[in-house]
Amino acid sequence: MYVNILYPENERKLFTDREDVLRKLNHALSDVKKGAFRGFVILGVRRCGKTMILKHFLFELLSDSSVIPIYVDFEGMPRDFNIMLDRLIGWIIFWIRTRGIGDPVEYGSPSILIRKLGRDDALLDSVLRFISLTDLDLKFRSILSIINSLDKPVVFILDEIQDFLITAQEAKIDVLGIMREMLRSKTLLVLSGSIRSIMYKVSMDSKERYFLQLETIEIQPFGLKDTWELTEKILGENISGATAAKILRLTGGFPFYIYVITNRARELSELYQIGFDEALDIAYLQETYSSSGIIYEHCRYLWSEYLGYARRKRYLRSILEDLITGPKKISEIAKNVGIDYNTVYIYMEELEKLGIVKRDNNTYYIFNPVFARWIAIRKELPEILRIHPEDKGIITQLKKLEKRVSRAERIASHTFEMLTQRIIAELLGTTIEAGKLGETKLNKVKIPDKIIFNPTIKKENKIYEVDAILENDQRWVVEITLSKIDRKYIQETKNVWKADIYWFITYQGYTKTAKNNIENNEILTDKKQLEKLLKGI
Repeated sequence: MYVNILYPENERKLFTDREDVLRKLNHALSDVKKGAFRGFVILGVRRCGKTMILKHFLFELLSDSSVIPIYVDFEGMPRDFNIMLDRLIGWIIFWIRTRGIGDPVEYGSPSILIRKLGRDDALLDSVLRFISLTDLDLKFRSILSIINSLDKPVVFILDEIQDFLITAQEAKIDVLGIMREMLRSKTLLVLSGSIRSIMYKVSMDSKERYFLQLETIEIQPFGLKDTWELTEKILGENISGATAAKILRLTGGFPFYIYVITNRARELSELYQIGFDEALDIAYLQETYSSSGIIYEHCRYLWSEYLGYARRKRYLRSILEDLITGPKKISEIAKNVGIDYNTVYIYMEELEKLGIVKRDNNTYYIFNPVFARWIAIRKELPEILRIHPEDKGIITQLKKLEKRVSRAERIASHTFEMLTQRIIAELLGTTIEAGKLGETKLNKVKIPDKIIFNPTIKKENKIYEVDAILENDQRWVVEITLSKIDRKYIQETKNVWKADIYWFITYQGYTKTAKNNIENNEILTDKKQLEKLLKGI
């Protein structure tokens, strides 16, 4: 079956989290079943996990006979709009007739379709009409009319659609306008693409046809829980919180990077009879800084090819090289790079549209720390063709450079939760002076070694959630928040959750009342105290 080639069992076993995205899609589908039109734009850089989410959603749909799923991937299609339309009608009819069970090669072109479809098949007339048309606009309309003729709701997933949009633009065909005109009901439209600037424009540019009519979902990196879960699925065994935290630090939570270095570390551990944690260090260096590495190739693609989608290119790389030392405001970048403020502002808009740079309170940072470190080390060292586990010299040199570059890592609001999770995971099972954790009346404490993420409890018809519960001989409740904590917040949490110790971690700090009235079973940690912990582990 084609669906098992598209989404094989080994991939299905690795699917992790993304429940929030699936929940949105399924909720929209319930509206579509009632006759509505709903649409989404799903975006993120290549290898962030977009397609796996779509395939998982598609696979779930196959058991629902009340809807017709259609999945088309434009990646790899010839950049000829006529050929793309031939392939598109073939894929649509393939999914309508087989629900992914047949052989798509048998539906690959209109001439094959004529022989495949029986004389009494209503779709044969649609194919013949498509062949008879020469106007590309009308040909595309005739394809969409097939979807409109179906008696069941349709889930229409177009993956890597930027390739189709670029080719259509060259052919001067307004495909988005035509879709908006024709797909008006009983359709869940999902447009996915890896060129963020193009995809974001589809739903958020006021000049575009679908302005504010499609919901935009940007795929986010994994936190500790999902990194931990995915790693254990890959290895088929449990790992410690410290190991999960290490993988999160090495990968920035990018699922593809987690998969690459975990697989490589397992291989190195078996081949060279070394511990998994040691193998992780070597695997990360090999895959990220050796030119034969998979992560290296992904970073090279971002640096050499992906930036090519920007309209302005002259200062892009100079600005990124300045950002490797940490988040900066535009005025700082302008001073360091030696160009005027307005020019930097324009370039930052370009980088932000591409998703290579993120903004947080007018401060800009590179979207993933691995890419930032890759840029930094690429500047300092010549190309490394290969890193052998026994090449102690180059491994030591890379580790020193890594350490120096990582010093730029600061706890900002955009990294606060991820870094906090990392710190907690690395402290699991350790005994520590409680004063090193924050403001407290406690002395030495042993942090439990078991963690439950985002538990919920129902009280008086309300559902409450905390960030984590740590358990062993004691039970700790951990609450992480960007907001300033006051005494009321602390007491409300304690009224809902029963525990031996309550650990409140806050980015904006806590009020004097919270600090002055601290109770015997409380720990209050602010940003500065968290940064000290980060340096010490």
